[in-house]
Amino acid sequence: MSVTFVKPYVAEGRIEIPVEKYGPTYKENLRALRRAAQLPGFRPGHVPTEYIRSRFGKETLERVLTEIFREELDRTLSGRPQIGIPFIKREPAELVPEPPYPDYAFNFKALVRPAEPLRFQGALPPRYTHETAHEEIALFQRYIRMLMGERQSLPEVPAELPADSELYVKLSLPLPGEEIVSFSWVSFIAPFPYTYLAGKKVGDEFELPPSHLMPYVEAIRAVVPDFSPLSMEKATVQVRAVNAFTPVSDEKLAEIFKLPELNEEFWRTLLAREVDRILDSLNLHTYRHTLLHAVGIEVPPEIAQINYLTYLQARAGKEQSRPLSYEAFTEELAWRLFMESHIDHVPDLEISDEELDADLWKALEARLATTEEGQSILAQTASDDELKQSLLRSFLGEKERDEVRDYMRYKRFDEWLLATYGPRPEKALPLQTILLAAL
Repeated sequence: MSVTFVKPYVAEGRIEIPVEKYGPTYKENLRALRRAAQLPGFRPGHVPTEYIRSRFGKETLERVLTEIFREELDRTLSGRPQIGIPFIKREPAELVPEPPYPDYAFNFKALVRPAEPLRFQGALPPRYTHETAHEEIALFQRYIRMLMGERQSLPEVPAELPADSELYVKLSLPLPGEEIVSFSWVSFIAPFPYTYLAGKKVGDEFELPPSHLMPYVEAIRAVVPDFSPLSMEKATVQVRAVNAFTPVSDEKLAEIFKLPELNEEFWRTLLAREVDRILDSLNLHTYRHTLLHAVGIEVPPEIAQINYLTYLQARAGKEQSRPLSYEAFTEELAWRLFMESHIDHVPDLEISDEELDADLWKALEARLATTEEGQSILAQTASDDELKQSLLRSFLGEKERDEVRDYMRYKRFDEWLLATYGPRPEKALPLQTILLAAL
């Protein structure tokens, strides 16, 4: 057995499981199945071992090997807590449930809690803001009419801009380090001259002067924090998709929003709400990616992929909110790793059961207080702690409690980061830049 920490948070190694180690447990599991089996055509406890092995041997063997591997991995990592599910490759890949039994080996790659905190060097990124100007309402109206309009996919960019529709072109740009960023050209903003796009087919590449990427700097830095078009000699851009949107009319918009008319107050309120939503997302991703980039955290793709697939599988068949994208999930995993590296070094980052229950009780108390029945229950809990605990347990299961605990830890970690490295400077952005970040 061997392990190498290729990074402070990535452990790679190999765990060998010879037949002498797993064989007795595997055979005992088969015997237990044979004793308990009640199958048609066989007397209870008299199902042939060969039949049990042929029907249940592979899944039994996989369970036994996995349990031994996990125990050995925990021992090999010497108490370094794992973060997420490790990526493993078993040799041989095919399970052999019948004799002669082979020896197995698990090559693994795992995320683990670093022995020391991953330190951040430098200044926190700016916090983007916006103040609405009167002349921006017309631009925002075109944006909303396009989003609500009818979309038509095109095989190529028209030679001339359509007069009756808004053109939306999705582009991609490879950057050094195998990073590829996506951005959009839209006719109601026209971030760079249309002549670079006219006539290009989906899949075509063209050279764009790096200076024309300036309107996208903030949006790209939310993914690649050190991006600067000033350091590029050329930008090779690819056309990924072309769409023409027929803008929706004011009458149709009023119908969609269930209003008699769309007055200026409506547009100002909607603009402010939409800008806040976009800036919240932009600020979060810029903040996180800047810190993760500064400390050098890169989650190995094979680990990110196996954890993302497990995350999607756990959500399958359940009516929940829209699942995270792979990129957003990987960011969450990296941020958790960053936070975990500080667990034993930042005071009060761990959340006790008492603190968790107090926070959950506040939320439940507020909900119960809205009804007469709830108020009656609250009155009983004043003198009945067991009832209070029972209500808490029925309010959220263990999984949901863990999610709330994680949220509280994230919040405390953010507060500690800002107290240690902040505050973030503010930077006002024009509406065009904000809308490009959203698109």
